[in-house]
Amino acid sequence: MTSFLGIPLDVLMVILLVLLAGAALTMAYVALRNRIIFKMGLRNVPRRKAQTALILMGLMLSTLIVAAALTTGDTVNYSISNEVYRSLRAVDEIVSPGRTTETGTVEESSGPAGTSSDEEIPAEVFAELDAWAATRDDIDGFMPVLSKEVTVLNQESRQSEPRVNLLGIDPSRLDAFGGLRLQDGSPADVAGLGPGRVLLNESAAEELAAEPGEAVLVFYQNRPVTLEVAGVVEDQFFSGHNGPFNPAGMVMALPAAQEILGKQGVIDFIAVSNRGGQREGVELTAQVTAALEDAVRGRDLAVVEVKEEALEQATTLGNQFANFFTVLGLFAIAAGVLLIFLIFTMLAAERKSEMGMARAVGMQRRHLIQSFMSEGMAYDVASAAIGALLGVVTALVMVAATARLFAGEDFRVAAHVEPRSVIIAYCMGVVLTFAIVTVASWRVSRLNIVRAIRDLPDPKYRRARLRTFLFGVASILLGVALAYLGLAVDQAFPFSLGVSLVPLGAIFISRYIGVGERLAVTVFSALLLAYWVMPFEWLDRITGTLNADIEMFFLSGIMMVLAATLLIVYNAQVLLGLAARLGGPLGGVMPALRMAVAYPLDSRFRTGVTVAMFGLIIFALVMMSAMFTNLSQIFTSADARGEWDIAVVTNPNNPVEDLQARLSREDGVGGGRISAVGSVGTAGAFREVVRVQGRDQWRNYVIRGVDDDFLAASTMTFQTRARGYETDQEIWEAMRRDPSLAVVDALTVQTGGFGVMGDLNFKIPVSVEADTMDPIPVEVRDPDGTRVATVTVIGVLTNQLASERFLGVYLHRDTLEQVFGPPARTDFFLKVTPGTDTQALAQAIEASLVENGVQATSLVEELQEQQAQANSFLYLIQGFMSLGLLVGIAALGVIAFRSVIERRQHIGVLRAIGYQRSTVGLTFILESSFIALAGVLAGTVLGLTLAYRLVTSDVFGDVGEINFTIPWGQILLFTGLAYGASLVTTVTAARTAARIPIAEALRYE
Repeated sequence: MTSFLGIPLDVLMVILLVLLAGAALTMAYVALRNRIIFKMGLRNVPRRKAQTALILMGLMLSTLIVAAALTTGDTVNYSISNEVYRSLRAVDEIVSPGRTTETGTVEESSGPAGTSSDEEIPAEVFAELDAWAATRDDIDGFMPVLSKEVTVLNQESRQSEPRVNLLGIDPSRLDAFGGLRLQDGSPADVAGLGPGRVLLNESAAEELAAEPGEAVLVFYQNRPVTLEVAGVVEDQFFSGHNGPFNPAGMVMALPAAQEILGKQGVIDFIAVSNRGGQREGVELTAQVTAALEDAVRGRDLAVVEVKEEALEQATTLGNQFANFFTVLGLFAIAAGVLLIFLIFTMLAAERKSEMGMARAVGMQRRHLIQSFMSEGMAYDVASAAIGALLGVVTALVMVAATARLFAGEDFRVAAHVEPRSVIIAYCMGVVLTFAIVTVASWRVSRLNIVRAIRDLPDPKYRRARLRTFLFGVASILLGVALAYLGLAVDQAFPFSLGVSLVPLGAIFISRYIGVGERLAVTVFSALLLAYWVMPFEWLDRITGTLNADIEMFFLSGIMMVLAATLLIVYNAQVLLGLAARLGGPLGGVMPALRMAVAYPLDSRFRTGVTVAMFGLIIFALVMMSAMFTNLSQIFTSADARGEWDIAVVTNPNNPVEDLQARLSREDGVGGGRISAVGSVGTAGAFREVVRVQGRDQWRNYVIRGVDDDFLAASTMTFQTRARGYETDQEIWEAMRRDPSLAVVDALTVQTGGFGVMGDLNFKIPVSVEADTMDPIPVEVRDPDGTRVATVTVIGVLTNQLASERFLGVYLHRDTLEQVFGPPARTDFFLKVTPGTDTQALAQAIEASLVENGVQATSLVEELQEQQAQANSFLYLIQGFMSLGLLVGIAALGVIAFRSVIERRQHIGVLRAIGYQRSTVGLTFILESSFIALAGVLAGTVLGLTLAYRLVTSDVFGDVGEINFTIPWGQILLFTGLAYGASLVTTVTAARTAARIPIAEALRYE
């Protein structure tokens, strides 16, 4: 990977190393100039080993999250890159048929392998280019390739594979590309195959259960050819392996392939190998590509940098994975930052008398800061190292699990850790902690010497100081500026951040002018919370639709939890009144309960910070669980498959003209079980073929043509309809009558809210939240630009249909053929009678049409499998995010241990006036329970609230009636684990407090 949150990794590493060097030099200065101060800071580290362990655990989380995110990106990038090198080997560029665009450039028309195209390269053109390539010293190999997708049936095992890439190559040129090897590692002899013999690659042999010597039946253009399997070769480019999702292939000599396929004298593309090895050759890509483009100019041929493009995609995907996990991990990082600040604030409180005496004998304030910085750096250096190591391990586990979920066994995870990523994670952990420790040290060093020596609490001023007022004014001004910026650029993040800063600034101003602290905090935090729970539609009426992405998830969590925490901490006195009323039923527990609630309220800062830690992590977990649960219901319903039951994907080289008639002849496969059949023709791959009339450049998108049967049977729903169409069925009927009408999928509309839609090339000027729209004229053209038609878009399909199967601009079949000619591929959608086993019927259809290579899929089963994958990925993410709970648990542990030390004398007094040991221990347990449960409850309620707002809003488009479901099982699991673990950390401290002898506690100072 090359960047992290948009920052180039090399630049980020240099910046962090400079900052780390600055921190190290600062500590070196302290150690050399004030050795005693430095030692005083370090001596506190080993004094309490249990507390030190908790501190290290809390501090390492930030480093762990960053290291895991970066290593995830590195491993994904490296693994995909390895797959690229393993598959392409020495192939660096492809010369394929193309077309000249309006700008004079040539655009590729066919894929590099396994892709059928009507456009081919004549032998005489190849001969001319071959002679030119022979004069180049930067080109090692120049291979003519014929590539067609065929259907293969193993007659002995009765196993079939509908999509097998049949390649014809020139064996004499194979050595320049590294050759082909059999499974045992020996070289494969393609030239010596002989007539009617073929080599299968490993994937094809596995799918067909084929062994050398067996006969396979190959279908192309519905013509069968019998071939003998001569051997099995490794998966790679020249054996037909075309990526993890289309891996099956076979290879033979070019003349034999041309004869079998009826393609004498033509090839599909030319593979080019640059000088150097598989990895070194890509460095010459720009040079060779420029020369090739000059050589093919005027021939309608395109040069594709296949290896470099694949490697760039690998890097992009690695960056996306790293950024995705980092954004999700920001909740844990935020909790970790709070923990660091809390720890050093509590350490200062513990040593208040010590610091007062030190100041009394001449120690300066800067010496106190240096002492705390020295102690913090000692914790930091160790915790960052542990966090970086554990982050690497976490990342490797996550990537392996993710690869297995989504790519299956064809994707090989190659564990890889870039030293640069470990350095960045370690430096970031050290620098972040050092900065927070420095700020915390500066804060705690501000003390009154006399009060500190006597360990008296600081006075609470009725009126805040001038700097508080200035801070509030600055917050409001900054908030207004950010809100204005957000409106100006139509971005939700700066606008919402700015709006949130205004009430927070108002709290400080209110305190300065004499408003009661509780009243000011309650009113303005309530206003802040109201803004974040307000329905999106209300805000859109004021600001219009603002663009946003996943960063809003983090900002919403921070602000909602902050507001809720302030409300809880400043209004928890209500709990005391409730506890007093419950005094009778609670009996002997009542004294412990009163103390458990009262003490946290006397230490609002540490209580609020800990509540916020738990609240942030629980918020993220609950919100994601609720979102996935409800979206699962939405996207696995009948509407998510357009109420079609079976999809039949045909092989373009073995077409099926009339599926319904064919099935009725095939031993009655339909058997009255099929109630409707509709066909969908696809114009081809993504090309520059569509644009909004007069408003846009030509864009890439899929164009589909549907027949009258499809239109008559379709009940696919729309999230936006053109004015004048009251029902979804009116739109489909209108398309039957008027071939100039069209509809589009939901991914073509403009997005807002949390940015949950993808950003594809073709967009129409309609908001995702809109229920109605004006008809939009759209132009479509053939790839050569010679035929253009204008259609009117009158509907946007519901977002539930925003899957690959239903992606595209839908035209009438007549319009499609008028512009594009016969479709590149025709697929069918089937509706079945009630009670039909769709999985069994799909298998029967495949078996009856095996020679055509169709793939029949039960859409119900497909949606369920996809949802199972999504759920597994959710559990993986939840496990990653749950690491943040360790921060809250560590915080409670630290608080519990510190509370026992701080309150030893208090405990002695309680015991002296009659409190039992059990009551003292119960007080500490209830105290931790109050803090943990407050955070858990706040996070749960807020997470469910935001999830409900998103699912029931128009952010996802119109998905019909939604019965919001709360995943109680998952929520109880999260909250139970969080509370249970926090309880365990406080039990030891509670037992210690209960066992302190009365006399010893009373004498403690």
